[in-house]
Amino acid sequence: MKFPASHIICFIFLLLLLLFIFHPEISAQCSMCRAIAKSGAEDGQNASRGINYAILYLMTLPYILLVIGGGIWYLKRKRIRRNSGSANRS
Repeated sequence: MKFPASHIICFIFLLLLLLFIFHPEISAQCSMCRAIAKSGAEDGQNASRGINYAILYLMTLPYILLVIGGGIWYLKRKRIRRNSGSANRS
Protein backbone atom coordinates (compact mmCIF):
# COMPACT_ATOMS: atom_id res chain seq x y z
CA MET A 1 0.00 0.00 0.00
CA LYS A 2 1.48 3.32 -1.08
CA PHE A 3 0.65 6.51 0.81
CA PRO A 4 0.81 9.98 -0.74
CA ALA A 5 3.64 12.23 0.41
CA SER A 6 1.20 14.65 2.02
CA HIS A 7 -0.16 11.91 4.28
CA ILE A 8 3.33 10.88 5.31
CA ILE A 9 4.31 14.48 6.09
CA CYS A 10 1.14 15.00 8.14
CA PHE A 11 1.75 11.77 10.05
CA ILE A 12 5.34 12.71 10.86
CA PHE A 13 4.27 16.21 11.94
CA LEU A 14 1.55 14.87 14.23
CA LEU A 15 3.92 12.29 15.70
CA LEU A 16 6.54 14.94 16.46
CA LEU A 17 3.91 17.26 17.89
CA LEU A 18 2.67 14.55 20.25
CA LEU A 19 6.21 13.71 21.28
CA PHE A 20 6.94 17.35 22.06
CA ILE A 21 3.69 17.92 23.93
CA PHE A 22 4.04 14.91 26.20
CA HIS A 23 7.77 15.23 26.86
CA PRO A 24 8.26 16.16 30.55
CA GLU A 25 10.87 18.86 29.96
CA ILE A 26 8.65 20.74 27.53
CA SER A 27 6.38 21.81 30.39
CA ALA A 28 8.82 24.55 31.44
CA GLN A 29 10.32 26.48 28.54
CA CYS A 30 12.58 29.28 29.73
CA SER A 31 14.58 29.45 32.95
CA MET A 32 12.42 32.17 34.50
CA CYS A 33 9.19 30.39 33.68
CA ARG A 34 10.66 27.15 34.92
CA ALA A 35 11.52 28.75 38.27
CA ILE A 36 7.98 30.12 38.57
CA ALA A 37 6.52 26.76 37.63
CA LYS A 38 8.62 24.89 40.18
CA SER A 39 7.82 27.31 43.00
CA GLY A 40 4.13 27.23 42.08
CA ALA A 41 4.10 23.45 41.89
CA GLU A 42 5.68 23.19 45.35
CA ASP A 43 2.98 25.45 46.76
CA GLY A 44 0.25 23.42 45.07
CA GLN A 45 -0.84 26.20 42.70
CA ASN A 46 -2.30 25.50 39.28
CA ALA A 47 -1.14 28.84 37.86
CA SER A 48 2.24 27.36 36.99
CA ARG A 49 0.57 24.72 34.83
CA GLY A 50 -1.37 27.44 33.02
CA ILE A 51 1.83 29.39 32.36
CA ASN A 52 3.48 26.32 30.90
CA TYR A 53 0.58 25.56 28.57
CA ALA A 54 0.42 29.19 27.46
CA ILE A 55 4.13 29.14 26.60
CA LEU A 56 3.74 25.88 24.71
CA TYR A 57 0.75 27.27 22.80
CA LEU A 58 2.54 30.48 21.87
CA MET A 59 5.63 28.58 20.83
CA THR A 60 3.92 26.01 18.60
CA LEU A 61 1.44 28.27 16.82
CA PRO A 62 4.00 29.86 14.44
CA TYR A 63 5.34 26.43 13.51
CA ILE A 64 1.85 25.11 12.81
CA LEU A 65 1.16 28.11 10.56
CA LEU A 66 4.49 27.56 8.82
CA VAL A 67 3.66 23.91 8.14
CA ILE A 68 0.21 24.80 6.82
CA GLY A 69 1.67 27.47 4.55
CA GLY A 70 4.37 25.09 3.34
CA GLY A 71 1.79 22.41 2.63
CA ILE A 72 -0.36 24.78 0.61
CA TRP A 73 2.69 25.98 -1.33
CA TYR A 74 3.78 22.39 -2.01
CA LEU A 75 0.34 21.35 -3.24
CA LYS A 76 0.06 24.38 -5.53
CA ARG A 77 3.52 23.72 -7.01
CA LYS A 78 2.61 20.07 -7.51
CA ARG A 79 -0.61 21.01 -9.30
CA ILE A 80 1.21 23.54 -11.52
CA ARG A 81 3.86 20.97 -12.48
CA ARG A 82 1.22 18.34 -13.21
CA ASN A 83 -0.77 20.73 -15.39
CA SER A 84 2.28 21.99 -17.27
CA GLY A 85 3.44 18.40 -17.83
CA SER A 86 0.11 17.37 -19.34
CA ALA A 87 0.06 20.52 -21.54
CA ASN A 88 3.51 19.68 -22.96
CA ARG A 89 2.39 16.15 -23.90
CA SER A 90 -0.61 17.35 -25.94
